[in-house]
Amino acid sequence: MFTTLGSDALTGREIAEHHDLQSRAVYDVLDGLVALHLLDRDGRGEQALYRNTPDTALFLDAMSPAYIGGILEMANDRLYGLFAEPLPPADLITMGKIIHDWNLERKLQLIRAAYEALPAGDALIAIENIIDDDRRHNVFGLMMTAPPSPHK
Repeated sequence: MFTTLGSDALTGREIAEHHDLQSRAVYDVLDGLVALHLLDRDGRGEQALYRNTPDTALFLDAMSPAYIGGILEMANDRLYGLFAEPLPPADLITMGKIIHDWNLERKLQLIRAAYEALPAGDALIAIENIIDDDRRHNVFGLMMTAPPSPHK
């Protein structure tokens, strides 16, 4: 996304379309990056324009000679393979800040996997985080709603 922005400013919709992102979480991610000072934002809502900060333009735009994002690309490829295997049998499953991150189909798949792994009468505990109304202060909540990459 930082490379897509380059030195331009785009709306959330334009960024989502360019990266084939689910619209449900686009503004959560973008506003989370604003709260982390990784993006600048002019305006609010669907008309807001997002642009790189000087630091993200330097270090996270793949066109920059100082680009350091390769480690993030590797982590994305290796860490989210989050649906191929069933969950192992357990007496208790805790999903901390996981379920909200997915569309309804994936949420149901996660809950179904937990149900199938748990003996009758045992429990799934889901812990979630709430985003502030102005979408500027709860960085953790905003970033935890990041959409999965398109290949998931």
